[in-house]
Parts: sequence; C-alpha cells; structure tokens
Amino acid sequence: MKDLTRRQFIAVTALTAGFALAVHPIAAAVITTDTTNLVAGEVKIPVQDGEIPAYRAMPASGNDFPVILVIQEIFGVHAHIQDICRRFAKLGYLAIAPEMFARQGDVSKISDVQEIVSKVVSKVPDAQVMSDLDAAVDWAQKSGKGNINKLGITGFCLQNLDVASAEIWSFNSQDNVYQLQAVSGIYSPTGDRARFIENKVNSIAKQQKPEFDCGFELNDFGLPDAESEAAAENSEIAIIKSSPNPKNCQIPKQILTFAGYPLIVEARLVGVMVVISHQPLTEPFQETLASVADVIALGIERKRAEAELKAARAFLNSVVENLPVGVFAKDASSLKFVLWNKAGETIAGVTSQEAIGKNDYDI
Repeated sequence: MKDLTRRQFIAVTALTAGFALAVHPIAAAVITTDTTNLVAGEVKIPVQDGEIPAYRAMPASGNDFPVILVIQEIFGVHAHIQDICRRFAKLGYLAIAPEMFARQGDVSKISDVQEIVSKVVSKVPDAQVMSDLDAAVDWAQKSGKGNINKLGITGFCLQNLDVASAEIWSFNSQDNVYQLQAVSGIYSPTGDRARFIENKVNSIAKQQKPEFDCGFELNDFGLPDAESEAAAENSEIAIIKSSPNPKNCQIPKQILTFAGYPLIVEARLVGVMVVISHQPLTEPFQETLASVADVIALGIERKRAEAELKAARAFLNSVVENLPVGVFAKDASSLKFVLWNKAGETIAGVTSQEAIGKNDYDI
C-alpha cells in the first residue's frame, strides 16, 4: 500500500456503516443499541494534518457529560465500536471513537487480519495515536457538551502483539501458592511446560522483578489434542537463551518467547502477568507489556478494594440492622430516608420498604 496523498486521506475518512469484512460472518445474536434519546453519528475531528472521522454518541438532552474515549479494534470504528459508544451514551456519557487508521487505510474493506496488520496497523505511529486522542478530547471540550474534568478511556487491541497466551496469577493465602486466575489465548501448556511457567511465576513473585526467556520449544502448538498430549509426553523444554533484558533476540518460528511481570501497586505485590508470544523480545515490545502490567495491577487492586469496601458495608449494615434501638438516616441534600432498621420499624410502625426514599411528609 502506497503512502496516502492528501486527496486520498480525505477520501478514506468516512466511517463504515456496517461491520468490517474481517469479522464476517456476523452472529445472529449480535447486540444492537438503538439511538432513542441519543444524538449519535459521525463527526469530524480537527487534527494537525487535517481532520479524521469519529463516531460520537451522547444523551439527546443536557450537557456537561463525562467524556469517555473509546479506542477502536484493529478493524476500525465499525458497527461494533459504534454500538459501544451508544451503550455509554445510554449511561449518560459523551462517547467518542476517533478513526485512528484514517491516514493509513480503510481496514473495513480488508478481509484478512494479517493484511490489516501488515498494511495498515503496523504503519500507525504511537505519536499519531496519542495526538489524535488529544484532539478528540479537545473536540469534546469545544463542543460544549463534554466535561473533560471527568475523562475516561477504554477500548480494544488497537495493535496486534501476536501473543499466543496471556495469564494472570494471584496469591492464594490459604494454600500459600500462586494460582492461575485468568488466561487468554490459544496456547495451553501441559506437563513440563506448565511446570516451567509455574516455576517462573514463583521466581518472579519472590524477586518482584520481570523475567524473560528468549525462547523455548513448542512441540505441541497447533496440533490436534491427541498429538499435543503425545508430543508433551515425549519432549523437554529447551531453553534457548535466558536473560533479564534480551534485546532483539531472533527466534525460529517454532520457538516462543516468555515474558513475566510482577503486578505491583504501591510496593505491594498483587499478582504476576505471564505472556507467551511469537515475537522476539524487543525493547518496544517489553515496554508495551510493562505498561499493560501496570494497568492490570491497578485493576486488580481496585477490585480488591471494592470487595473489601463491599464486605465492610455489609458488616456495618448487619450491625445497624440488629441494634435494639431505632436507627434512621437521611440524605443530606434531599432529606429522604436512606436507612431504617428493624427496631425503627417497630417504633414507628412503618417498614423500611415504605420509608426508604421518602421524607417525613411522605410518611
């Protein structure tokens, strides 16, 4: 694909109306969010070298909406991404999905994923992506509808890291071991390979430092289950090169690389991320994985904090509910009851179901 001229750049900036060819056939049960009570459709976002299209969805009435940037898949801002924007809009957000491949090509018309990656995705520089996201935020602010002080971002695999498997391990305090909690990908280690990864996870957790292996044999990858099991029983992992910081390590196709990162939040280990990949462990690849590990660590910590807060609230509610005295609580702004325990029901002769959400005059 030749570099796009200015005229060609303008020609490919319209968003596709349907699904990208590469995701066909489309499942009959695909989710479709309507535009009732929404303003939704294509907009143009000014950027440094012209403008790019974006899909925007927001509530039909009001303003000062929290802004959410929706990062596209490698298939572009097609019907699925547009639908996700409408889902956020239904929740009260101004959702924007900028088409960040516009300069490089129209991926919606390419049916082969590898061709999308090689001809378009691989040619999109990180600086361009970040600049376009900044431009989308600027557009949201100037629209008069978005509140960029309440800004979030979510999305999908803008680039293909060619990862065979990604695993998240967390600590089981009862058994005093690290256990696999989540896995994504098509590589399923068995036998000696599983022990290799588990030993790596324990080492990473103990040292709290990333570990890398330039490659190990993968005799069972891509084989039918029966052949995979037979291959696993008659093979040993061959460590080609171990290094704490391999640079541009070249590996044959049948060899996979290993990268493991401790998931740390404020000096506290919350888990371990493992990535098995076809890619050489280049420095940019390592930097990308390190950034992903940081995001995952924060996500795990947030979920842990939410679980602890939920448990604390449940305990407090249980205590209050069973106190022998009436306990009532009101919202400070609306003066409506938000708490009404069992003893309060007996004293007032009004059930909590009748009282919650009402004020004194309503009761």
